[in-house]
Amino acid sequence: MRKLICAVAVGISAFSLCGSAQAQEQDTATRAAARGLGVSGVENYQAGRYDQASDELEKAYGILRVPSLALWSARALAKRGLLVEAAERYLEATALQAPIGDAAVQKQAIADATSELADLKPRIPRLQIRLVGAHPSEVVVTLDGKTVASSLLDTPRLVNPGTHEVVAAYGSERATAKATLSEGQKRELTLRLGRQSDAAASPPPAAPAAIAAATSPPAGKSPAASQSSAASGTSRRTLAIVALAAGGAGLVLGGVAGGLAYSKKTELDNTGECTNGCPSSLAEDVDQLHLYRPLSTAGFIAGGVLTGLGVVLWVTAPTKGGAETRAQLTPNGVLLAGRF
Repeated sequence: MRKLICAVAVGISAFSLCGSAQAQEQDTATRAAARGLGVSGVENYQAGRYDQASDELEKAYGILRVPSLALWSARALAKRGLLVEAAERYLEATALQAPIGDAAVQKQAIADATSELADLKPRIPRLQIRLVGAHPSEVVVTLDGKTVASSLLDTPRLVNPGTHEVVAAYGSERATAKATLSEGQKRELTLRLGRQSDAAASPPPAAPAAIAAATSPPAGKSPAASQSSAASGTSRRTLAIVALAAGGAGLVLGGVAGGLAYSKKTELDNTGECTNGCPSSLAEDVDQLHLYRPLSTAGFIAGGVLTGLGVVLWVTAPTKGGAETRAQLTPNGVLLAGRF
């Protein structure tokens, strides 16, 4: 271990003497302090004191940006569970140029960083955020208090292991969700916003408990009363026709929207890109699917209610023959009773 620490110290010392622009601008005391922090950071890392090691290595790397310090800084960050930050630091190490004064040590640090970064990547969890009922450009989304760009929503993003909170603000409406991820795990969080998602999630409206039926004039009524009853029957049948027509239109709308939703769902499935959530390039198709589904549901509900109402109005309309009919909705269906 002492040999390893000495190699790091030599690499840092050589960098400070190699004539780089950064080193030339720093005074001797500052460079000496950075070298001491780097050596101490490696010693604490080897002793398992990762928090202290990371603190010292971060400070040293902030002054002397050499591959060897970047490598050890990344290792300490990974030990603290900060896998995303560790991956970024490994990447920085691979991009730094080895100082002329000790190229061998620094080139080995770059090679080690490249290898360890490849091993680290599969361990980093991925979290995908999906919005339902609102377009991403209309929503402000934060992940652990940091704003997420709308263009990156619905795209898996790297996160550290642990619990994460997602908050979506849509006007005055807010939706919150939490997820706990372990190393290498992939999760998807769906936040529902807007009236469309509410309509899709709410149960169909309850039908009236009973529909009062008009009664045809009983025997012995005056001719004027019979004429009034006949006029009422004609009016009721007119309303029945209107209700049946509107109900039919609702059923047609529900069928058309349902067909479009099924077609769009099949189209998305056929792309093969929506196994763990669709990419942002398919956001427009996903939004259309979320529009067609509740529209189909609403069409079928409205169509069914209006069609049933039309049938009841037609059946219960008074006739010239003096028929008396009543309709009432029961748990088992529509109950018709009266004198025919």
